[in-house]
Amino acid sequence: MGALIIEGDNLREYYAGLTYNQSFSTFDASIGVVAVMIESDPNDLEYFVAIEREQFGLIWALESVYSNAAEGHFCLLTAHKYCSYMEDRLTLGIGAHQGFDFDYRSEAFDGPNHFQVEFLCTYQLSETIRVNAHISQSWAQSDVKRDQGKDLTWGGIGLVANF
Repeated sequence: MGALIIEGDNLREYYAGLTYNQSFSTFDASIGVVAVMIESDPNDLEYFVAIEREQFGLIWALESVYSNAAEGHFCLLTAHKYCSYMEDRLTLGIGAHQGFDFDYRSEAFDGPNHFQVEFLCTYQLSETIRVNAHISQSWAQSDVKRDQGKDLTWGGIGLVANF
């Protein structure tokens, strides 16, 4: 379970969710639900599924989220590389994402949304609690550009508890 707060010029969102993870012999899978509380819009309930596999020295993932409010889904294809330090308490990583929108953000267009590169840092505070941080650069693609969206640099920090 986690919580995340996102703020912008006219945006404040709160997230709380539950995730179930399962490891199999060749891949890991996750399913979950996230409650999204937005001050300026109706609240939303989102469901997600993710599959992850390590191959060629990278961690590859395919993730999809479905939004009740938008009645659409969003998919991400990702590749990450991680390095651990300090007896695995500190992890640094780099990743790339390709996003696709299917009526999640825009009903007028289905297809490429953005390409993103990110730098990640995770510090394990205890056996069950860790702090995550990232800085990302996102380049607008067809879906975002149709809505006059632009490239974006952004970051975040979060606290994660495992049970």
